[in-house]
Parts: sequence; C-alpha cells; structure tokens
Amino acid sequence: MTNEDILDFEKAKEHLIYRLENKEYNKEKLMERPFTPFEDLALTYHVVVTEKNEGLLCTPVTNELIRHWGVKVSDLHEAAKENTSQMMPATINRIEDIIFGADENLTEDVMLVLTNSKNMFGASYMVDPDIQEELANRLGGDYVVLPSSIHEVLCMARRPDVISDDSLQQMVISINQSIVDNDEVLSNNIYQYDSKQHELSKISVVPEQEQELKETQKQNKVH
Repeated sequence: MTNEDILDFEKAKEHLIYRLENKEYNKEKLMERPFTPFEDLALTYHVVVTEKNEGLLCTPVTNELIRHWGVKVSDLHEAAKENTSQMMPATINRIEDIIFGADENLTEDVMLVLTNSKNMFGASYMVDPDIQEELANRLGGDYVVLPSSIHEVLCMARRPDVISDDSLQQMVISINQSIVDNDEVLSNNIYQYDSKQHELSKISVVPEQEQELKETQKQNKVH
C-alpha cells in the first residue's frame, strides 16, 4: 500500500488487522493509538503495508490517523476482525502434536496451543467469541488461558482441584522472566472462560511476583 492508500479509509480498511498487547507495558504507545481494552490487555489496530512469506510489514493506526479517517474504534474493530481471520486464520493444536507429531491414539485434548497460521500475534484469538466457543467445546466446558507470548496462548480445562490457579500463574510468570523476550510478554495473569456465561475474565494476580517481574523488565530496558 502507498501512503495515499493508507490515508483513504475505504482502501485501508481492507488491510486492517489487530494485535493483543499488555496495557501497562505499552502505556506510552497506547496514549497515541486507538485500542479496544480487555482486562489488562488491549487490542491495537494496524494496516498491513506488505505481506511476505516471513510475515507482515504493518504500520500502526494512530489517534491522528483515525481522526483523519473520521471513523470510530468500533469501525476499526469490525474490519480488523474480519481481515485478521482471513489473513491469519486461527490454529488450535494439541501441545503433544506440536512437540511429538500427530498421534491418532490421543483422543483427549489436555492442553491446546492457540495461535494463527503465521505464528505471529496469534494471542489475539483468545478474545474472539467464536474461538472461545470452539475451545470450550474441545476442552469440555470452562477452561484456563495461559499467555505464552503475544504470539500464542495455552488453553487447558479448568481443574483447580488438580492444579491451583496460583501454581499456573507462577508458572506463567516464571516463563516470562526466563524465556520470553520483554517485548513479546503478553501478561503475567491467567484467564478463565466461563462456558455458561460465555465470558473470559482475568483471574486474580500474584502481587509479589508481578512486581518482581515489572522491576526486572525495567532493568532490562535500561540495559
């Protein structure tokens, strides 16, 4: 797309996609960009300029650009939802299949990996109602979402009698600290989907570990 195309909403809307980011970690950028909030996260909007085999070259939608277009955030969201599902459709796979290869003898979905066909910014599908319903059907009802990164999340049946929410969240925080690049951390929180209410919500945080991670990320950014 050319710069002139980007300034024309009728042309640009065909190339809009969204990404899911952490509000706190990106608060400075979000001051200049329209977004749709979800708990501690934010869906941000981007125009795909070029699509290549290795990924997408995008430019973010800014407050200035949306004012120029004269549209609402809901207009961005509607277009981006449709385009994202077409350009980068969701993929849901058993974690065992990814690690060891597909096994026809496995019939139960214990833990599922949710991302997209490009394995880029696939975590945004965790807030998609259609995908939420599909996950609930495969996992047998209520489930927990563990953010791996901005690119993917892990989903498993909610069984607090087997493994506590605290244990799951501390696992997420530990992985964020030791494995995930700072700019790819989605959240230190975990989320639960209520299959009866059809609602995804954040589960309570672990304050001490959360603060420790924030301090670590600040120090890393300085260096």
